Amino acid sequence: MRRIAPSTLAFLLPILPALAGTPVSDGKSAPAPEGRSRWSITAGASVRQITADFRLQTPDPGLFRRGGPVVYDDGEVGPDGFKKNGLPFFDDGTALGTVNDRSQLSPTPRLDGPIPFPLSELKFHAFVADDLHSDDEVTPGGFVQLRYTAAEWAGADVNLLFGYSWTPADLSSGLRSLSGSSQRYRYDHTVLATNIDLPGARFPFEDDFSGTIHDARKYNNFYGAGAIPPREDHAGGSSSYALGRAQLNVDLHEIVIAPEIQFRVTDRCHVGVSVGPTLNILDTDLRARVTTHQRGQSRAVRSFRLNESSTEFRVGVAAQVSFTLDITSRFFLEAASGYRYVPKIDIGADFAHAAVDASSWQTQLGFGLRL
Repeated sequence: MRRIAPSTLAFLLPILPALAGTPVSDGKSAPAPEGRSRWSITAGASVRQITADFRLQTPDPGLFRRGGPVVYDDGEVGPDGFKKNGLPFFDDGTALGTVNDRSQLSPTPRLDGPIPFPLSELKFHAFVADDLHSDDEVTPGGFVQLRYTAAEWAGADVNLLFGYSWTPADLSSGLRSLSGSSQRYRYDHTVLATNIDLPGARFPFEDDFSGTIHDARKYNNFYGAGAIPPREDHAGGSSSYALGRAQLNVDLHEIVIAPEIQFRVTDRCHVGVSVGPTLNILDTDLRARVTTHQRGQSRAVRSFRLNESSTEFRVGVAAQVSFTLDITSRFFLEAASGYRYVPKIDIGADFAHAAVDASSWQTQLGFGLRL
């Protein structure tokens, strides 16, 4: 995604003054105060805060129904055996899969069809995490501002401000051990179709003969068996854990148009108060990775990655107070402080989100010139 550079937005400022021909009661623009230009420009540095609330998750894989495999922390179920092998295999409600450890297999009292042989049960697990973390950065940026004096009263000027500011921020969740819990997924299994129950079976065991029952109704209709549907419940302990990290780069571009009343405190000092709308353009790049691991193993058993860029537009409000000190009749220093309100934006995918809050106090310090 091509970012919107500060120089690209700054070109708007020279044409904005054309909108500032504010009429007075006689139908003409107010005359410039004697000895002073109607226009001035200020440029300098600004400081404001940007906050991001990160949410990292490991999605619940759920139960296998159809299609591609469902991956758990200790194995997988799928694809559908009939879909993969075709004839002479039947669409009997069974699936292929992989089982990591013999302890995941246990007998049941249910019978596998007219042959008095027990069905087994396969147990899979997945660590389901949901973790929240906030990060904020008080970051410097830059600004440029045009001021147009529309009218003059005794001791005060009525101005229009046309401003642009740019603020970058780099935010991160850091590498986090995600909080969550372990879910258990149980399937009936026909050992008649495999040799998983034999003492010589090696694990991880790859079931190439479609023995995991994902559609009990269909399987029972075929074989007269007593299988029950797959089920999901909460497991107590967990042999898995999850890690996650998210990084967010933000470029905030702000355009403001605001009326200002500027009071002449002395011949050289001026205090201004302004309130007006802002157009905020937020360029964001979010990169995230979430992984689950078996304890004692460094290799990830499930991994989720995200790299997403976006540009969002939000209308906000800016209110500020400025202090201007004249150095000469043309040059001056200006300091300003105020609050910027910007509606939050949400970006991300189902396992990694960021809520970006650019509302903040902002302070500016710049050098000005009367044109």
